[in-house]
Amino acid sequence: MTKDETDIQIALGTYLPLKWSERNKLIAEGDKLIAEGRQLYAEGDLIYINAVIKVCGKKAIIDWNDGSVKV
Repeated sequence: MTKDETDIQIALGTYLPLKWSERNKLIAEGDKLIAEGRQLYAEGDLIYINAVIKVCGKKAIIDWNDGSVKV
């Protein structure tokens, strides 16, 4: 947007609503990406949990700080 276009929008009172709308679109996209990231973390945890159960049994305890396993 050029300076003249911005000045016109400010004069018409449409500049702030436009920027608010742009902000909300970016926040919505960010929320979607956060949700996708959480899903990927959960899938990764499940893969590791299933592997630990397969190797060590269901009573194994996972230390999520370093991935170590106690039986």
